[in-house]
Amino acid sequence: MGFRVQYKGTMCVVCGKEIAVGTMGDGKKGAYRHECCKPVELPADAIHLNGGSGYGCPGWERGQVVWNTGGKLGSTRERSRQEIDQLFAEWRKEHPEPSYEAMVNHDAPKPPRFDGKGGCDSPEYLEYRRQFAAYGEEAKRWREQLGAEYEERRQRLAAAVEEDRRLVREALAAIQAQFPEDDGPAYLFVLQASKQYHREDGMSFGVGDESGHTYSAACRPATDEEAAPLRAKIAEAQQAKHKAMDLKVLEERFIKEGEYVARGEDGQAHILNGEQVNIGSGQSIYGGGRWFMIEAAGERAAPAPEEIEAVRAEVDRRKHALKTASERLIAWVQENLPATAPIVVANKGRWPYDGHLYSDGDLAALGEKRPTYEALLKEEQRLSYTTSPDSYHEPQRRLMALEQALALSRYPRSIWHVLNNGSDGDDWSANNVRTGGAGAIGRRLPYSPELDAQVRELAPFGPKQRHY
Repeated sequence: MGFRVQYKGTMCVVCGKEIAVGTMGDGKKGAYRHECCKPVELPADAIHLNGGSGYGCPGWERGQVVWNTGGKLGSTRERSRQEIDQLFAEWRKEHPEPSYEAMVNHDAPKPPRFDGKGGCDSPEYLEYRRQFAAYGEEAKRWREQLGAEYEERRQRLAAAVEEDRRLVREALAAIQAQFPEDDGPAYLFVLQASKQYHREDGMSFGVGDESGHTYSAACRPATDEEAAPLRAKIAEAQQAKHKAMDLKVLEERFIKEGEYVARGEDGQAHILNGEQVNIGSGQSIYGGGRWFMIEAAGERAAPAPEEIEAVRAEVDRRKHALKTASERLIAWVQENLPATAPIVVANKGRWPYDGHLYSDGDLAALGEKRPTYEALLKEEQRLSYTTSPDSYHEPQRRLMALEQALALSRYPRSIWHVLNNGSDGDDWSANNVRTGGAGAIGRRLPYSPELDAQVRELAPFGPKQRHY
């Protein structure tokens, strides 16, 4: 039957392309096609798929290969539903359902019936009401006469109904066992696919939501060549799933058997050196993520205590010099510049000087005192800037490296499992590994080539984070 397409999004079930609005189409509702597209000849044993967008069904396309999970679609049981129903009907003839009349009400008074003719004021209806009232009294007397026998009959009926349900379940199981339910084709090839949009009352049409699409498809068993790409993809996904489970076991081993190394005597967290192997996406900017750290091979000689003390003394000397220069600068500014003068914040937060620099107009008022101010400021900057060779930052980095080398020398080469613990709400006091943020929790196991290979093999199968 020909028709003119009125709505955008009408898809052809033959070629899978959209039918332009205003053009002529053919087919029935939910299975539209171009006039030039010949309808697909479906085999008599075609396997039909149905789904709704509200249930998470993505729909199908013509030529798509679908995995028949469990082989239930197209199985002998599915194709033999009529035969199963016929066998069950024959069994039911031999095992009738328990009769309520036979078990309880075989001698009970019968209620009157009203044929519905006439209104509520008709003589027929009034007579029916009189008979119904009399029936109620008679039924009450009948129950009282039976007494315990009535309750016994009711219980006997309930037991008979429950026994019948058990027999039905066993009979259905015995009948269905004759027809395998998992011998369907493993992969299906879609011959024809269609979808239909339901604007309202979608739950009544199988959408699974108030509105959405219902999808249907007719398939045949896929050939080995057609199913090869999907089979390889499924095998790869299953392998990745098993690797992810092995990775979870490996991480649990680090947590249960690994050694937690407490912070140093100075309260500083450990700096790990070596090769970082990310678990999945690795460290995130929000304080999450996990990774392994494989320490580098080589000698782990401890630095001399005299060298560490010398570098620490140099750090303390330079920090004291910076503090003295900063205090001298601040005292001079407070003495020679008015407290109400406007300031320009150039590098706010630089310790210990607050980083407030006066404008050129304010400094010009100093006159002959300005070179003194600039000299004091230059001295403070020379001792505080991280790029200055005279600052405390360079010896501070050397001191941290020496302390880390001393800590590493106390235990053999290890592999660390590091859990980033720097998100808001995390307990940062448990962190013993230094990161670029609040820190992480690290546990280590002795290095071995087998553990190294296992870490490198399984780490890529960790969770992947979404980046927006």
